[in-house]
Amino acid sequence: VCVIVMSITLCGNIVCVKSISHAGFSYSGPTAAYAYKYMDSKTIKRVFVLGPSHHYYTDGCEVTGCKKYETPVGDLDIDTEVVDELLATGRFQKMSKRVDEDEHSIEMHLPYIAHQ
Repeated sequence: VCVIVMSITLCGNIVCVKSISHAGFSYSGPTAAYAYKYMDSKTIKRVFVLGPSHHYYTDGCEVTGCKKYETPVGDLDIDTEVVDELLATGRFQKMSKRVDEDEHSIEMHLPYIAHQ
């Protein structure tokens, strides 16, 4: 199953889902900026970013092993407690650092989220 990148935010008791293209900034940057413009960062508790794998086959869902993602506008801390909870279900695997660094499906979104 291939999905475009989705940003899922928990705004109080409300779950907000945005489905946003992950093409390069010159292709879909204005569309992504418009979508993120309307996220009220004061009400967001947590952001989940889901992206497809472009170069690595997996038959399940994988989570990052990183503690943070670096972006040009600041670092994003990874909620490692939630990662550990997901791993504990047995339904997720931890991706290798190399796979995580090589995958580009979420990298266009991280600066917008960090900027919030």
